[in-house]
Amino acid sequence: MNPLTLTYTTGSKEFDEDIIAVITLFEAAFPEAIRAYYLEGSLANNTAVTTSDIDLHIIYKEKTVHERVRQVVDACTKLSKRELDISIQDEASLTQGVVPIVKASRLLYGDDILAQVPLISIEQWTRDRMHACYWLLNTVFQRPRIVQWPITYPDLHGEFYGYDNRKVITTNGIERNSTRNLIRVTGWMATARIALEAQQYISNKYECYAVYRQLIGDEWSSFIEETYALCRERWNYLVPDELSARVQLKSLCARALEWENHFLQVYKRFLLTELQDQDNPLLERILWIQENIPYDDQEIQATLQKYRR
Repeated sequence: MNPLTLTYTTGSKEFDEDIIAVITLFEAAFPEAIRAYYLEGSLANNTAVTTSDIDLHIIYKEKTVHERVRQVVDACTKLSKRELDISIQDEASLTQGVVPIVKASRLLYGDDILAQVPLISIEQWTRDRMHACYWLLNTVFQRPRIVQWPITYPDLHGEFYGYDNRKVITTNGIERNSTRNLIRVTGWMATARIALEAQQYISNKYECYAVYRQLIGDEWSSFIEETYALCRERWNYLVPDELSARVQLKSLCARALEWENHFLQVYKRFLLTELQDQDNPLLERILWIQENIPYDDQEIQATLQKYRR
């Protein structure tokens, strides 16, 4: 096979080499089966930091077997010097629309077919983000399966209350604790509220943190801006070594719980409205989420009873 040439380059030899290695493995495993490879996230909008991962969206010409894909992803992960986040989709499903992060992606290799693909509706986007946030904040920090408001810190006795639970591998191969999950959860909740209250799409992390004050402008604006500016931009997701910086991070983590509990109150009102609509296209998914991570609230559980008969 001839060496691959990327349609879009990140500007970093190291990142590009990892991307080419991933595409080469997928092309070998699925010859003539893949329509296009797209780059998402910070590498696609020139906001990457040294510890950024590689977000790839792969579009197959037809539906494929997920087990085979998982095996190739595992092989890529072992070879890559960077964290990989690989999502797949088949071409036929594009007619239903795509989420903003996919629409804003960059073609790496293959045929550019996203230009004519519509965004999902703002109603779909809002539902997707709200329910995804509820799932994420209760799973990524390994919280108890049953949600009881107010929730507690992931690790009450940890220096950063458990919000540094995600490990990352630095460029010199050292494993470090990071705030990647804190940034992810905070940004997802901000994105969900922007969709719900301002009816606006968000296509990347930077945009979410940059426009929250403009579109929502509540008492959480400063916390959201500081979390991004410090955890991502200054410390590159890593837990800092300097004492004064660690004090700053601990203060942010202390407020993170308040932000999560605030979101859960917003989510409760949203969920109750969702459950009133028996024609809701996501009803089956909502019921599945509540079966697996139940919100232990009297009003919610009473409303769910009509679906359990």
